[in-house]
Amino acid sequence: MPSKIYSVWFKSFKRSVTASLLIFFFLGSESLYLVLHNRIILIYERRS
Repeated sequence: MPSKIYSVWFKSFKRSVTASLLIFFFLGSESLYLVLHNRIILIYERRS
């Protein structure tokens, strides 16, 4: 199942990119980080 392995890898890749972006925004602007962080939490809460 190469497609399954790819999707799992892509999910972890997307997660690491999101984490690095959040760290970058946190260093750049705390208020912007908080806004993005709250939006991401809302998105995850809606999915579950």
